[in-house]
Amino acid sequence: ITLSLREAAEAIGMSHTHLQNKIKSGAVKCSNDETGKACFSIADLIEARNALGIEVGRSKHPGQRGIRLGIMNQKGGAGKTTSTLNTAHGLARRGLRVLMVDADPQYTLTIATGMRPDLEESDAETEAQKELLVETHQTLVGAFIYENHELADAPDFKDWNIRKAIRHTNWPNVDLVPANGELAHLEVVIALAQRENSEWRFDLAVRNALAEISDEYDVILIDTPPNLGTFAMSLVSACDALVIPMQPNAYDYQSTVQYLNLLSFLTENTGKEFAWIRMLITRDNAGQTATMFRGMILAAFPDAAMESTLKESEAVKKESLQLHSVFESTGYAGNSRTLKQAQKMVDDIALEIIDLCERTWASKQLDVIDRVERSKVA
Repeated sequence: ITLSLREAAEAIGMSHTHLQNKIKSGAVKCSNDETGKACFSIADLIEARNALGIEVGRSKHPGQRGIRLGIMNQKGGAGKTTSTLNTAHGLARRGLRVLMVDADPQYTLTIATGMRPDLEESDAETEAQKELLVETHQTLVGAFIYENHELADAPDFKDWNIRKAIRHTNWPNVDLVPANGELAHLEVVIALAQRENSEWRFDLAVRNALAEISDEYDVILIDTPPNLGTFAMSLVSACDALVIPMQPNAYDYQSTVQYLNLLSFLTENTGKEFAWIRMLITRDNAGQTATMFRGMILAAFPDAAMESTLKESEAVKKESLQLHSVFESTGYAGNSRTLKQAQKMVDDIALEIIDLCERTWASKQLDVIDRVERSKVA
């Protein structure tokens, strides 16, 4: 994953000429591509920002923790995992430290990072394959078992901490809490546990687990299951903010209205606070149906619809089929201009989310959310 000098300058937030001069003076180090031209890896970008004293994310807001951002939708096919992966890489490209939490039993996000949750230990023939395995204690299930299961004293779960589940990805500032098929059983297990102990709450278990590492990331992106079950709604309750991907069509519009009504019920009856909730229009296009429903979305949710959209793009489609973000393209077979447009589109989404996070940190709204949650536990 490399950026040209011009792309790096844009990502850092300075002119191409200014960055070029910094390289010539030795203030900034970069790599070189096969033709000898200056280029930047993601690690080079991180070092360049540090060398230039450029602060990003929470570093500009001392005392503020990372934002837990849920990527939510009650139905599949809305572009939830595609949005999560591309947003994570867009935020990381802009210098933020990101943790992706795959909480979807379909574990597509986990596979996209190269992990093999579908692989049994007996099938792993090499050490390299074994490193790609995803055991149950290496997922969000560990938060449940550690707090509320007879296996809590088993070796894998004894003294469990979410750090045991975190995996590094090929992006130096993006980590992952992977998923595996065991998450599919968690819905029933949570319900049984709450029947035995009505005071126990899975959302608090998740919140407590994430609190352990909230000072280590700027944004914690949670890719949730596409339903309204106990597991999914517990994850929503553990979030500070939500992005709801939706396509501009009748089915997604109605589904999102129903979902927002449910969130309204949740906030009114539990006192749950969100810093913000935004709708992200995905697979946007110039067609008559999309244009009509985009207008309806903007009219119905003028303050909640994101200005940036994830437009229907051949580049997004092709990279998604390979489980890549648009920033991970290697040897893209299509029009290079189409790829650049897709990257610009995702960058705009990332910048809008960064702006929302900046305002949340500046207003210290997370302090309010944490006080509310502590008062409910007390």
